[in-house]
Amino acid sequence: MSAGRHLRSAALLADGRVLVAGGRDLQGPPLLTAEVYDPQAGQWAPTGSLHRSHERGLLVATADGAALVGGDEPGEDTFLETWSSATELWTPTIVPPFMSRVDGAWRDGDHLLVLCLPEGLLDDMEFRAVDLTTGQLDKLPSPITARHNSLNCQLSDGRVLLTAGVSYGLGGGGGPVEFVTRECEVYDPGAGGWDAVGDLTVPHMSTDRSGQSLVALPDGGALMVAGSGLGAPNYTDVVERWTSATGGWDTKEPLTQRRDAHTTTVLPGGSVLVTGGEGPSGVRSDCHTYDLDSDSWSSADSLTHPRLTHLAVALTGGRVLIIDGDGSCELFA
Repeated sequence: MSAGRHLRSAALLADGRVLVAGGRDLQGPPLLTAEVYDPQAGQWAPTGSLHRSHERGLLVATADGAALVGGDEPGEDTFLETWSSATELWTPTIVPPFMSRVDGAWRDGDHLLVLCLPEGLLDDMEFRAVDLTTGQLDKLPSPITARHNSLNCQLSDGRVLLTAGVSYGLGGGGGPVEFVTRECEVYDPGAGGWDAVGDLTVPHMSTDRSGQSLVALPDGGALMVAGSGLGAPNYTDVVERWTSATGGWDTKEPLTQRRDAHTTTVLPGGSVLVTGGEGPSGVRSDCHTYDLDSDSWSSADSLTHPRLTHLAVALTGGRVLIIDGDGSCELFA
């Protein structure tokens, strides 16, 4: 990219290009700039600038562009910004301040579903549907279990799977107690409610949204690959697969090496790619593929250098674009 940026967001657009926006410059200042990668040309190009800085915001592809929500600067109006692929300009919409603390965002037709972190330790999570045409906000039911640093994904049928993360309960002395939850639940936009599903075998949390441990699978299920727990680094190699029909998790062949802050990307043909991350021996460059049918891992070509909290975007044709915070990129094919 033209500039390195930490805490940025990326999305695969409907036309096959990749949009990256926001974040913070490697030297510290927040960035309002955005860039578009064209896989056919193999080049990045600048596009319209944001109206507000967004750090660790979530970028979601829409029918005619993308929407960016979350990570606004404290003390400023909170903006949801939509980018048009036709004009390459951003349009801001003022939204409630709690929508700066976004924990998940997914497209549902012409609406954006936005899940926000609880404001207080024992508060519910705020959940809203934003009409991308009018900007109108509708309140949706909160998840059964409030949490932060969750791992979540949109399933192939449009439902949302919410897993893991840090939750709070009341301890023996009446004060809040923090714990990493194994509880999982699913939101069905058609039914308009959350339903509890099977618990994870081991607790997980997302220490950095750049890392991707949970991915939706083409069969309607999901795969959780490695991760970490609360407090000091507690890397795992545990792999669990969630089945939509049963709502339960099954433990699978573990990852070759324990790690967190890696990326997990679904490839064509029934396999999943894991790249980089950090483990007990430090930042890693090794990559591995998991065969969903045979429940087995194989070594893949390593990254050009170790990467941590990078992004991975699955391109059309089976290639994967790796984007690092220093601006360097590479392709897995």
